[in-house]
Amino acid sequence: MARKYSPKASKKVEDVMHEMKKGKLKSGRSGKKVTSRKQAVAIGLSEARKAGAKVPKKAAAKKKTAAKKTAKKKTATKRPLLRKTATKKTTARKKVAPKKAAAKKKSLRSTPAKKTASRKRTTAKRATVRRNAGAKKTVAPKKTAARKKAATKKVAAKKKSLKRTASKKTAVKKTTARKKAAPKKAAAKKKSLKKTASKKTVSRKRATAKRSTVRNAGPKKTAAKKTTRKKATAKRSTKKSK
Repeated sequence: MARKYSPKASKKVEDVMHEMKKGKLKSGRSGKKVTSRKQAVAIGLSEARKAGAKVPKKAAAKKKTAAKKTAKKKTATKRPLLRKTATKKTTARKKVAPKKAAAKKKSLRSTPAKKTASRKRTTAKRATVRRNAGAKKTVAPKKTAARKKAATKKVAAKKKSLKRTASKKTAVKKTTARKKAAPKKAAAKKKSLKKTASKKTVSRKRATAKRSTVRNAGPKKTAAKKTTRKKATAKRSTKKSK
């Protein structure tokens, strides 16, 4: 006997069954997980057929004419049964009619009582709703006042936090500016110190030069004084001799 299915097809079906047991197999159309063994086998066979393995073709669909003939035969056989069921239904209706009338009377008697009970319930519900509405109205202003207070507190807290952040930012900016300005100030101080030192040295040199000139001019003045004194004494002596 020749094999209907090739070993390649059987291997493919085996692999697909393993995938189904692991829960990895999904249908191609809906993408849902496959749990039926028959569906898994059909998927394996279709994949093997696509791959070119030896798999018999799908069975052709049955003709509709045969199905129509069988349906006609069934309807022909059921006609006398329908007549019997019609007679049974009429007898059942006759038996049930007085029971239905009694049930209707009972329901009509019970409906006014039900209506009154429902009216009482509705009035009670309305009263409770009104009470609750009044209580809500009294509670609402309290809640609004509390919300307003909370909102004002939140606004104040936000302002404080903003002020703190602003002060922190300004402090950081000042510190950064000081750090940046510190080397410049130090350089300016050094320059000013150098200038003052150079000025002091120049003034000292000038003072020493003046002192030296004064010291050098002292003996010259004394010599000139002496000469003037000598000349005066000589004049006096000449006058006396005359």
